[in-house]
Amino acid sequence: ADYWKSQPRKFCQYCKCWIADNKPSVDFHERGKNHKENVAAKIAEIRKKSVQKAKQDKKMCKQFATMEEAAAKAYEEDLKRMGLEGGTCTSRAKAETPRAQTAGPASTASAASTLSTVSTAYPAAYPAAQ
Repeated sequence: ADYWKSQPRKFCQYCKCWIADNKPSVDFHERGKNHKENVAAKIAEIRKKSVQKAKQDKKMCKQFATMEEAAAKAYEEDLKRMGLEGGTCTSRAKAETPRAQTAGPASTASAASTLSTVSTAYPAAYPAAQ
C-alpha cells in the first residue's frame, strides 16, 4: 500500500496496556503470568471492598436501630409528660402505617379502622374525628 494504515488495538483494563486486536495476540496476553496476576489482584480488591461495605452497612444498621430505640423512648416520655396514655410505640406505628389502597369494600373498612385507631391514639391531634 502507498499509505500507512493503523491496525486495530485492544486495551486490557487489568494490565493497563494496549495489544493487537486479533485472536492470537489476545490469547497470548491473557495466558500470560502478569495478566493472570493482575486479574487475581482485581478480584481480591473487589472481594475486600465488598466485605468492607457489608461491615459498614451492618454498623450503620446497628446505629439506626439505636437511634430509633432512643427516639421511641423519647416519644414515650413525651407522651407521659403530656398526660396522654403511653402504650408501645411499635404497635401505634403499625396502626398508623397506611395500607396499599385497592378497590373494594375491604380496603375501605381497613382505611376506616386505621383512621379510628389513629384518632383514638391522638385525640388532641384529630379533634374532628372524635
